[in-house]
Amino acid sequence: MKKKITSYQKKGYFISLYLLISVFLLLTQGSLSPLYANSRGANEEQSTQQTVKEVFSFIEQNSNFVVLYSKGILPELEKKVSINMNGKRVEDILKELSSAAGIEYKINDRQIMVVKKAPVPQPQQSNPEVKVTGQVFDELGETIPGANVTVKGNSGVGVVTDMDGNFTLNVTKGSTLVVSFIGYVSHEYTVKNAEKIVVKLVPDSKALDEVVVVGYGMQRKSSITGSVASIKSEKLKSVTTPSVANMLQGKVAGVSVTPVSGQPGAGVSIRVRGIGSLGGNTEPLWVIDGVVGASSADLNPNDIETISILKDGSAAALYGSRGANGVVQVTTKRATVGASSIDVSAKFGVSTLQKGKIEMMNGAEYYDYLVTAYTNSGEDLPSYLQPYLRNMNTDWWDIATQNALTQNYNISYKYGNDKIRSYISADYYNEEGAIKGFDYDRFTLRVNTDYVINSKLTLKAKLSTSYKETYDQEQSLSYYSYSPWDTPYNSKGDIKSGKEGTPLPEDAATADPRDYWYSDGSYNYLSDNDLNWSKNRINAMDVGIGFDYKIFDFLTFESNNKFGFNNTYFDSYVDPNSASGTSLGGTVQSGHTNTRSIYASQLFRVLKSFNEVHEINAFLGYDYDEYRYFRNYGNAYNVYPGAEILNAGSGNPKIYGTKWEEKMPLIFSMATTPTMVSTFSKQCSVLMVLLDLVVISVGLHSGQ
Repeated sequence: MKKKITSYQKKGYFISLYLLISVFLLLTQGSLSPLYANSRGANEEQSTQQTVKEVFSFIEQNSNFVVLYSKGILPELEKKVSINMNGKRVEDILKELSSAAGIEYKINDRQIMVVKKAPVPQPQQSNPEVKVTGQVFDELGETIPGANVTVKGNSGVGVVTDMDGNFTLNVTKGSTLVVSFIGYVSHEYTVKNAEKIVVKLVPDSKALDEVVVVGYGMQRKSSITGSVASIKSEKLKSVTTPSVANMLQGKVAGVSVTPVSGQPGAGVSIRVRGIGSLGGNTEPLWVIDGVVGASSADLNPNDIETISILKDGSAAALYGSRGANGVVQVTTKRATVGASSIDVSAKFGVSTLQKGKIEMMNGAEYYDYLVTAYTNSGEDLPSYLQPYLRNMNTDWWDIATQNALTQNYNISYKYGNDKIRSYISADYYNEEGAIKGFDYDRFTLRVNTDYVINSKLTLKAKLSTSYKETYDQEQSLSYYSYSPWDTPYNSKGDIKSGKEGTPLPEDAATADPRDYWYSDGSYNYLSDNDLNWSKNRINAMDVGIGFDYKIFDFLTFESNNKFGFNNTYFDSYVDPNSASGTSLGGTVQSGHTNTRSIYASQLFRVLKSFNEVHEINAFLGYDYDEYRYFRNYGNAYNVYPGAEILNAGSGNPKIYGTKWEEKMPLIFSMATTPTMVSTFSKQCSVLMVLLDLVVISVGLHSGQ
């Protein structure tokens, strides 16, 4: 029996068939349609000449693709190509178009991105590498061992000549070799083929004739056999510092300059070619304008003309055991004959203190840290540990440090004619400490004058004075580890002592954290910062007088004498109300140091040339050096607040004193005989006599 199909069932079949066909068409449209670009007419051929732009339009009209391109490809769109697109996949059309039109494409989903094809890099014709051998000679035909042979523009490629002056180097054809050696003019050679070359270097007369201050006089570089480094004032202008010693840092090979501390005006430690003694003095000897020994007055770096450093045995040969650690010779500026000039300079700088990678917790981090620690240990949270502490973020490092300003002002005047030549310089230097509470001030004045009496006699006068002052309220940086919950001032704006402690349990929930102290130690260093201080004042003067008298054309008598004075005053005060003054009831310290130095040098100098070929440079002299030192120092305890003198203390003051003297005569002689025609020189010590005739050292100490 056949089952009767109702109209309702027929309608359902048609709906199902319709849905099936719709899904099929949808799938084929999404997957097959983009793959082919069928022509509108099955028998129509699309192989006629057409532009690239028209091909893209055809693809967009016959597929679901969209073609994207940038402005840089617009000229390529007008190129005409001949492509048969009938029944071809889009990828096939694009491949053929890419080859014909010089374009590149990338298909991303339904987007075709088109760019201009990058030009194919042509292989460059590299120069072949050739082997170059050679030998280096001097102007006399002698081989030069140790000469540098490098490639110009690539100093990393090079060799050094052997004991016979030979070298071998592989370089590209066309390279330029640079052959150099100290005291000679560099020579350049362009490599053409694999060959053996002969290089002849000529002396650098300019470098060899340069005058360098050495010992008790000046010599040409050509006659120096020892290790001497010379620094001109031009190389020192890039450094802003109150210390001449600081200026040497990084300027001279073999010389190490280490600051004693980071405070402004602090001294430095100088080591020339390492440490020469384990227990004795390791500092070099200073010679300033021919005067042996450090200057009493501070040297102004702006007054420096040249600095020479003797680094080997030549220092000891000239100055005996005093020069065993090297010698730093300083020549200050002097005027020359010519028009007068005024130089004015102003320098400014900012210094900051770096803490490296040390980072402290903020208020929220410190709070969470303690809550976690107490929770993990099973203990109850302290009552003072309240959520409002998370919002307290005091940066104690920022409070303790600053961007410190450095300023330096200098004015100098030069005047010179046939009779008088004078150089006058005044300088002011100020530097703040990167840690708040330290200030450094210094004033210097220098006058160098030469009076030409006649062709035989020249008088020389020098005056150098300085005054410097330091004011110190600096505190240790260890306090920057205070809790971020603490503040230096309370809610009323008054400075906190650090003894406030944490709030009581019944007040903790509503307490103002600014009125309490959470750090260990119960001490706010800023409370002492306004009460305690120390101060140093130093005034110094050097007075130099001398003359040069030409006895004969080859014989000159030189007299160089200096008197130096230095007075240092030291005062410090610790208030009895400060945390650091509690144990002793406050302290007052006061001291005074006085030094006096006398230096006298009398020298006969011989300078004679023979037939413009040979030269004799010799001298015979006598030095006298005297130094006196006095020091008085006292302190008092249990002082009255604000009383900053020694007799203001109720406790017995203690007084100390020291005095000592030193005198040293010295007879010395030396001669040099350099050959002027060649670069070979001989230097011999004719006589060197060190007579420590009188050495007096007295130390006195008393206290009660």
